[in-house]
Amino acid sequence: MVINNLHTKRQAKQYLAAILITCAIVCVVAIAQIPSGERIAAPFEGESGEPNTLGGYLLLILCVVLSLFLCSGKEDSQAYKLSLVALCGLILLPIMFTQSRATWMAIIPTYIALIILSPKKLLLIGTLVIVAVIAPLALPKVVKERIMYTFSTEQTSYARGMQEKVGGVTFDTSSSARLKMWRLALRDYPKHPVFGYGVTGWRFIDAQFFRTLLETGAVGLVAFLYLLWSIYRESWSVFKVTKDPFFRSVAMGFLVGVVAMTAHALTANTFIIVRIMEPFWLLAGIVIVIPELEAEEAKAAQEPEDEKKPWRLSRRLLVTR
Repeated sequence: MVINNLHTKRQAKQYLAAILITCAIVCVVAIAQIPSGERIAAPFEGESGEPNTLGGYLLLILCVVLSLFLCSGKEDSQAYKLSLVALCGLILLPIMFTQSRATWMAIIPTYIALIILSPKKLLLIGTLVIVAVIAPLALPKVVKERIMYTFSTEQTSYARGMQEKVGGVTFDTSSSARLKMWRLALRDYPKHPVFGYGVTGWRFIDAQFFRTLLETGAVGLVAFLYLLWSIYRESWSVFKVTKDPFFRSVAMGFLVGVVAMTAHALTANTFIIVRIMEPFWLLAGIVIVIPELEAEEAKAAQEPEDEKKPWRLSRRLLVTR
């Protein structure tokens, strides 16, 4: 749908603006929930929300915003750069208060990918050093407690038998439940190895790769991995080829976002969550069509002035498409 309806760079900017404005609204709604003391969730979820998937959505958009900032140049206004920094701050705050450990863990490979791809590596490395120094003092109490709760929870009479112990470290009941489900998944997979149990045919498991393997078998997992590989390959190709700074920043943001979502999917069903996949595939469509948009712009720039009139350009696009 995106590829068939995206014809100009201006349209691409409008689509991206819609994504960022939507994210800003979601962040404001999420931040308004912080005083409640509960884990925050996305709008329209009711009392029992899904903080984990909200964290995945916010991390995806954060990748794009950071890439837009890191690829910005002297030709971009200070107001534009400051607005991107402000939006980063607006996104990071709810990411912390989702208390989503899957999202926090995914930040590590995401940041590494940013350092590798970004033209401003020193800025990212310097920022990382500063954050590492001030984080123990600056992080909200609830965030530090959530981190410590994961790895230092002592077994109690209530939770005995529900908590996993790995390498002398006792995990909390939530993490332990995931570890147990992974073990059960590996136990039951050999019963239906080729085509799996069918969608929802096995019990619920909150891990995309394990879920794909169990529900669709080896065939489905290979197809899923090939899909991911295709996304990485095409995004990387566009990122390396495109010369336009805006297009390059979008391609970089999406490429880093794919890394983030792959990491997030280790402990969440990231690739079947609508709130994550709608912007994900919208961004994918924009990135894949970038070479065609650049070719159209280059062709239009070489035409005589009378051929650049709106009615002539519209007629040419109508004929060629």
